[in-house]
Amino acid sequence: MSIISLKDIQVVYNSFHPVYALQDVSLSIEKGEWITILGPSGSGKTILLNVIGGMERSSMGEVEVAGMLLNGLSDDALQDFRRNKIGFIFQHYRLLDQYTVVENVMLPQWPYLPKKEIERRATEILSQLHMSHRLEHLPGELSGGEKQRTAIARAMVHNPEILCDEPTGNLDGENRDNILTCLEDLHYNGMTILIVTHDEEVAKYGDRSLFLRDGILKERVGFV
Repeated sequence: MSIISLKDIQVVYNSFHPVYALQDVSLSIEKGEWITILGPSGSGKTILLNVIGGMERSSMGEVEVAGMLLNGLSDDALQDFRRNKIGFIFQHYRLLDQYTVVENVMLPQWPYLPKKEIERRATEILSQLHMSHRLEHLPGELSGGEKQRTAIARAMVHNPEILCDEPTGNLDGENRDNILTCLEDLHYNGMTILIVTHDEEVAKYGDRSLFLRDGILKERVGFV
């Protein structure tokens, strides 16, 4: 059963001198798959992730995610879709320095659920990610790997169906492997995971790798 279906997607900027960020991208992803999308900087990887996650609209084509056709949704409906269905782990964490680890994890859901319920869920996820000893610490007191685990917890606090990740290149090999192990645990429990990267080591994880260059997506066979 496909949880993500893209049909002939294009993202075009500048109508006078068109720049094609994505060109005729079609893609089907099954529920529970781990897909790695590789490609050089500027190839359109992040834009593809944003289209799937409802953070950017396609210029043409059809985007269906978790049973919802995103093309015709209003901005408010897209916001609800992102809040309920998608978990984003951003490349540079986007943690707020003035809030503690547990508060950073709680913040996205604070306006929508009772505080005690969110705090219980946030604490539970942070414990699973071996961050119980850091609940009351500020982001400036964390290592890169701890910041990334906090970002994973924040992305998971609302029980999303799909997790979208942009692993940072700032992590050393050990921290990168620790984060990928966390993602493996989520994948084992049925989470659909999309990762964009240019790191060949990251590409060794997951079920399937795709390659994006100049906005054109291809199934990846071997190393490119």
